Amino acid sequence: MQSIVRLKGVRLVRYKLKILTKFQTYGYILRDISMYDWDSILGFDASQETLRRELNSLPVLKRISSLMISQSFFDEFYEIISTNREHSFLYKYQLPTIFFAVQYSLVEKIAGFKEPSLVYVESAQDANGTFIKYPHIDDRWNYKDLVSG
Repeated sequence: MQSIVRLKGVRLVRYKLKILTKFQTYGYILRDISMYDWDSILGFDASQETLRRELNSLPVLKRISSLMISQSFFDEFYEIISTNREHSFLYKYQLPTIFFAVQYSLVEKIAGFKEPSLVYVESAQDANGTFIKYPHIDDRWNYKDLVSG
């Protein structure tokens, strides 16, 4: 179901990222970035362990999120987790993995993404520009059940 949009020979894959809170669901368009931009931030020949470590660095996450989502995303994300402080780990846990999965076209291959989470990839954009919701996203993806279970 991976989607591809072609712009000047560059392949862009776009997804909808959702963040659940008690009173609202936030939605963001998430896309992969050029490998040049990715490597400029994380290094040219980074091992998987280096990527994992670097993707847990706040300055790196902020730079990556500004390219993959928007300049304001990281500040908005921190407003969300500050407001939902008691569940901040549940919000922070998935984000680096989502960025990695989007960049390396692994969203459909990571089994953990099929489990309900407060931060998740809801859909992928098809060749016509329509976002197609993943079939595993259902009513289990709700704030109340996720924070009480």
